Amino acid sequence: MLLCALSTAWSVHAQTPLPPDTAQKDTPPAPPAEAPPQNQPLVSEPPLPEAAPDPNQAPPALRSMWEGVTLQRLMRDVKITDLAIALFALAVVLFAWRFSTNLRAPGDPHTDDVRRMIEASENAAEAARRSAETAEQTLGILRDTAERQMRAYVTVKQFVQTPQDERGCHLQVVWQNAGATPTKGFRYWAMLREFDDGIPDDFEFTPAGLKDFAGGELGANGTVSSPPLFVPLQTMTRMRDGSRKVLLLGQAGYGDIGGRHARRETRFCVEVMLANDGGGEEAPFAFVYYARHNYIT
Repeated sequence: MLLCALSTAWSVHAQTPLPPDTAQKDTPPAPPAEAPPQNQPLVSEPPLPEAAPDPNQAPPALRSMWEGVTLQRLMRDVKITDLAIALFALAVVLFAWRFSTNLRAPGDPHTDDVRRMIEASENAAEAARRSAETAEQTLGILRDTAERQMRAYVTVKQFVQTPQDERGCHLQVVWQNAGATPTKGFRYWAMLREFDDGIPDDFEFTPAGLKDFAGGELGANGTVSSPPLFVPLQTMTRMRDGSRKVLLLGQAGYGDIGGRHARRETRFCVEVMLANDGGGEEAPFAFVYYARHNYIT
């Protein structure tokens, strides 16, 4: 730092013009220059090439600036203004160093307060981020709950059957919209499937060529019944001896009135079983849900 201050003083001093030398005033004028000789040879020898500068030596401009600079000359030529400027520069350097040291001091109460304020700000930002994530999750749950409450739910309300007569029995599937909004594009089908001896696990749920029905739109708590499905007396006799298995299955497809989701689907599959011998006014069948093909989307 002292060297910086002295360099500043020397640069200021170098810019100050030197006073004219009194010795130069008494010096007699120089004699006029001699005239060049008249009889010079017409052909002169070429000048010798200049010597290459030594790369290890300092440039001439730098050498001329620092030649003759000694400590005694420096102290003799320094003025009061130069010392004032140097001391001012030294004071600025000391003030900057002291200020930066105080900022980094671990025991300074002001520094500790600033550090605590920064940590509190970081903790508050983290808490705000977590609160935003929680609020977003809560909003998603509320939105999903509202959509579930406001959507249409098509389910099977009941299976209707007629008493057995000399020909057999009729079955019907009653569909119901248990949701709070109407359906959109409601279509359905229901049918009976018969299998000998047992029901295979890999049977095709929707046979090829099956046509569904457009049942109109189901409003909230609205119902619609499928066309009657006939079970002949011969099939009931084979069901009684265990040689014939019968499934009642169906499907309903629909959309939400808002149209924000893809089409929804409801499937059911029940096994039709004889509950009594079929005599009298009692219903002959019981319905047991099959292990597969029962869901609502």
